[in-house]
Order: sequence, then C-alpha cells, then structure tokens
Amino acid sequence: MVQPKDAESSLEFLRWFDRYSKQYELADRVRDSLEKDRTRLELRSVKLSSSDFKLLAEMEPLAEIKHLSLSNTNMDDAGLEALGACPFLSRLKSLNISANNVGDDGLFLLARSPVFSNLMELDASENEIGAIGCKALGTSLTLKNLRHLNLSHNRLESFGVNAFANTEFMKNLESLKLADTVMEDSGFFSLVDSTNILKLKKLDLSSNGITARGMESLSKSREFQRLQSLRLDDNRIGDEGLLALASNSTLTNLEELYLKCCELTADGAMALSKSELRLKTLAVFNNDLRGEGVRALGEMKSPYNLTTLDLGENRLGPEGAQALAECPAFANLKTLHLSNNHIGDEGAIALARSKKLTQLEILHLDCDNWIHAQGAQAIAESDALSSLKTLILTLNRIGDEGAQYLAQSSKLSNLVSLNVAGNGLSPLGDSALGESQALANLKMLEIV
Repeated sequence: MVQPKDAESSLEFLRWFDRYSKQYELADRVRDSLEKDRTRLELRSVKLSSSDFKLLAEMEPLAEIKHLSLSNTNMDDAGLEALGACPFLSRLKSLNISANNVGDDGLFLLARSPVFSNLMELDASENEIGAIGCKALGTSLTLKNLRHLNLSHNRLESFGVNAFANTEFMKNLESLKLADTVMEDSGFFSLVDSTNILKLKKLDLSSNGITARGMESLSKSREFQRLQSLRLDDNRIGDEGLLALASNSTLTNLEELYLKCCELTADGAMALSKSELRLKTLAVFNNDLRGEGVRALGEMKSPYNLTTLDLGENRLGPEGAQALAECPAFANLKTLHLSNNHIGDEGAIALARSKKLTQLEILHLDCDNWIHAQGAQAIAESDALSSLKTLILTLNRIGDEGAQYLAQSSKLSNLVSLNVAGNGLSPLGDSALGESQALANLKMLEIV
C-alpha cells in the first residue's frame, strides 16, 4: 500500500493507517488459513466489522475456496451482502454463518445472489432469521443445488416453517435442522403435510414444543420414506406421541432415533417394541424407562440391529442393568450409555458378567452410578468387556482400590480411553493408573 498524497493532516493519516493495518491483519489471517488448505477458509470467532467483510470480498485468493466458515464473526446483513457481491466465490460449496446477527434481509440477499448458486450446504443457525427469511429461501431460484440446511436456533415459528415446507426448494434437501425454532405442532403439521420431502434423510426438530398431537399427524404421513435419522430431543411427545410415531409403517429406512427428554416411560418403550422400525441407534436419555422399559426394548421386532443405545438418566437401578445384561437382543451393541442410573456395584457386576454384551467398545457408567471398588473389580476382571476401547467412570466412588484393580487388569488391555475423574483418588491411585503396564494401549487418561 502507498500512502495517499492528500493525507496532509495527522487525523486523515491515522484514518488511512488504521484502515490498511486492519486489512493487513485480515489478509494475514486469510493467508494462514489457506496455507493449511487452499479450498477451505476458517475465520470462526474472528470479530470482523462491516468494512472487514468488504475487504474480504475483494481478496482474490478466495477464488479457490469451496468451504467458508464465518461463524461468530459479528456478521450482519451488510456483511452478508458484501459477500454476495464477491466475484471470487463461484466455487463455494458450503457456507457457515452461524452465531451471527444475520436477519431476514440478509437471507433474502443470500437467496438471490448468483454467487451462491453452487452452494450445497448452508449453516445459518443462531441468527435473527424469521418467517420472511424462510420465504426468501423457499422462493429462491439460485439455491437449487442446496442439499443440507441448518436454521436451528432462529425464531421461525410455524409461519416460517410453513413458508418453505411445501415449496420446490424442499425437493432437493437431504438434511434439515430446525431445532429450537418455536415451530410447535402447527409448524410440524406443515412439514408432515408437505409433498416435497422427496430426498430428506436427516431431520432435527429438537426443542420445538411438539406434543403427541403433532406426532399423530406423522402416523398418517407417507412422505418420510427415505428418512434415516430423526431427532426429537426435548419435545413433549410422551408415550402417546411415541406410539403414533411407531405406528407409521413407512419409516422403514429409519436407523437413528433421538428422544432425549421426551417424557417417556416404559409404555413408550413397549410402543417401540411393537413397531416395524429397524433402528441402529436409539437415544432416550433423561426419560423414565426404568428396568421395565429396558425389558420392553429387548422385545423389539428387530432389536439385533441396535449398535448404539443411550439409556442415561432413566432410573434403571440394578434391575435395569441386569435386564440389559441378560437380554439376547442387545448382543450387537457396541456403544452403551448408562450415565446417572444408580446401578451400583450390583449393576456393574451384572454387566461385567454378561454373556450377551460381548461386543461393547464404548461404555459410559459416569455420574452418580454409585460404583465402588467392588464394581470396578468386576469390570477389571470381566471377560465380557474385554473389547472395550473407551470406559467412562466419572463421578463414582471407586477410590484407590478400584483404580488398582483397573490398573492391573489383563482383560482391559484394549482400552484406549479411560476417565475416572471425581472418584476420590489420591496420588497413589493416580500413579497406579498412570504407570500401568497392563493398560499398554491407553492414550487418554483423565483422573482429575
């Protein structure tokens, strides 16, 4: 840069210097990122001004990038408008503008800018987008290649969801995230009634106030035949709503179902057991299934498909752990989460002596499961758990004695990650694990 000849006053010179010093700083950040991968520019959490976005849009090295992340950069509508006028972004495939101040005007400009015509993935979560922005997306003629869309944590409400639910725009989407968008049942109805959900494989509707009434409409829908992953965490669907979902006979491709904090009991588990679902992943963290619910899940028509099961915070107690240990249906599980279930030493011993859970590679027994040295000993001496690669025992009470059992275990030689933080270990227990010869493959050990 050359100092302008008309910079006669010191004030004018300072303004000139401030502008170009910032440009140099931004250019350095861009260069550092592109040196790692010329097709990917990461400016996540770098605070930029409106003028910075204009400067960014003038940088010719952007011509090679395909992936651009501007998450948490203070971007507003003006900043997005500057990007939309950039002549160097024609190759862009994915754009992350999450956690910013983009509103409906910004999304309107994005939806109509030819610069983004090759965009396949857009993350606009955690912004200020509403119904008007959704309508702009739904009527966009330039975003025809978009396959993955994240609008979570925006106040779309039912009007916003309705604005694009039945548009041509939906026909090409393969994944859609609308978590915490205040859609409620009426917005869910719009999705269920849409005839344009032709390719959708992943759908996230967490934290939207959806009730059993909303789920009843899903029981009659035939539009989700390609769906592979459905996330309904933190909704109020209850057992009745889960029964409605389970009664949909067209969800034959559904492999992942997430139902954290959905007010479910053993009755909901029984509803699942009667369904035609062939799930590989089932997450029902923080419900009230108890031991009875575990036994019901074991009677699913296709339970042997399950490889990942999250039953954390379900009041299982020793009885629930025993049911898991004895049920042939869980024989193919590789990942099991049992956090905060008060299974105690009795439950840990049941799992350790199981003849069925022999494929487990990841086991979470953390957070107030009341496991002491006796339970740790059973795990350390278990033939069934010899395939474990990750064991999480955080916030239990195994003490130094339990640590010693783990450290001397010949059965846990495949462990790569072990977490025993919050177990009342002294330096004696710490050193036993840290210097263990038996746990030779351990790469990650958390003690504190």
